Amino acid sequence: EHVCQALAQAGSRQTAYEALRRDRHARALLDLPKKSWSALLKVLLGNPNPAYAATGLGKGILVRLLIGETVPVLLRDDDLVLTIALSAPGGASA
Repeated sequence: EHVCQALAQAGSRQTAYEALRRDRHARALLDLPKKSWSALLKVLLGNPNPAYAATGLGKGILVRLLIGETVPVLLRDDDLVLTIALSAPGGASA
């Protein structure tokens, strides 16, 4: 809900990402390390790197749900699932 509200106020995914990335209060409430918080935002809002623009990681979960992709389809996206697993606190990259 917090991410969606920030997105609505910011007007663009990139601006919302930058504002949320610096939001220490939200990160503290979720008790997430900085790396996990940043990865969560990229997964939800999309990776801003132009190399990912046409991919599921570039679109982000929120856009993918809005364009009609279902949760089972998202769960079959190996890149998405791997990104989430590796960025989770205690995951391989933590």
